[in-house]
Amino acid sequence: MGRKRKSKSLDGLERVYLHRGQWQYKSKDHEKLVHGAWVPLGTVNARSRYAAHMRKLSGDGEMDWVFDEYLLSSKSDGLAESTILSKIQELKLLRQTFGNMSASHITPLMCQKFYDKRRELSPTQANHELSTLAASLDYAASRMGLIDSNSARLVKRKKTKPRDRLPTVEEISAVKKHGDDFVKGVLNFIYITGCARRADICNLKRSEFGDTGYHPKTSKTNKKGFVPWTPDLRRAVEMLQSRNPKYIISAEYLVLGRNGKPLHVSAYNKRITKAMQSAIKAGDLQEKYNPHDVRASHATEAERQGLDPTQQLLHGDKKTTEIYMRDRRETKVTPLVPPE
Repeated sequence: MGRKRKSKSLDGLERVYLHRGQWQYKSKDHEKLVHGAWVPLGTVNARSRYAAHMRKLSGDGEMDWVFDEYLLSSKSDGLAESTILSKIQELKLLRQTFGNMSASHITPLMCQKFYDKRRELSPTQANHELSTLAASLDYAASRMGLIDSNSARLVKRKKTKPRDRLPTVEEISAVKKHGDDFVKGVLNFIYITGCARRADICNLKRSEFGDTGYHPKTSKTNKKGFVPWTPDLRRAVEMLQSRNPKYIISAEYLVLGRNGKPLHVSAYNKRITKAMQSAIKAGDLQEKYNPHDVRASHATEAERQGLDPTQQLLHGDKKTTEIYMRDRRETKVTPLVPPE
């Protein structure tokens, strides 16, 4: 049971209290991101200001409708399944914050507050969520005719520091040392093929493996590739199946969860994280890394061997590949003789 509030409340108005010399509305948890903990209503005309704020908060679920329509449109536009799943996750928080509002009541200040607050927790995720909000409002304007301008487009973004983590061979081996066969299989599979994202591994299909090798089709770009069989690749594929339920055999998927369905991303993360933490605790690893960073190790090593990293990662253009290139070799600078 929460602590009983001692401050004076304004009769008949929910969550309105005398706070710091004036009437203020105490925001609910999901409202704090854009409105702050307290919304000033002043000392006079507090009731009318309260009514205006309630109208702003209660848009009869219009934005929930916008989010639904935008998501359906994204699916029909043929976006990759992994992109759709990411948008669904991003929309969960956006629905909590903006779902009950009208699109016309969303202001640039609200969007900026939301972005700044989210950025304190996760800068990268904040950018993704803001982009999804902006795209949803674009849809509300151009396809639904609910608004004339997009407040989210006026948010001042801050640059996110790009990832520069490049796991060394020793660091990859350290995590494998503390992981089970599945973890070893994941890290080996990513390092060998370079074209396996997390969603790709969890949804590997048996049909992608033929007599000649592995025929990947990336979930993000739908680009097809071919990786010839090697003894190491065969062993990695065997390890990926090491934790499959013994009593369930899937004719379609390679990596299974306990329910016999494709392994869920959360289970994948849990297994990798456990091995990573054990390696750090034992002193074999100084700094954690994301398995996705191993793709950077693959790309960097491929370039050192004279291979085309864009082709290795199944990217559509070199600009995308440059994000992964993290060659930390020093460049030799020839010293010059100074003038006399």
